[in-house]
Amino acid sequence: MLLCFAFRLFLFSLSTSLSFEFLLCGFSAPSGQA
Repeated sequence: MLLCFAFRLFLFSLSTSLSFEFLLCGFSAPSGQA
C-alpha cells in the first residue's frame, strides 16, 4: 500500500515536472526556438 502510494507520487511529480518544463520552454521561446 505504501509502496503503491510512493510510486503514484513519483509518477505524479515526474509528469508535473515534465509539463512544467514544457510550459517554461513554451513561455521562454514562443517563436519556436529551442
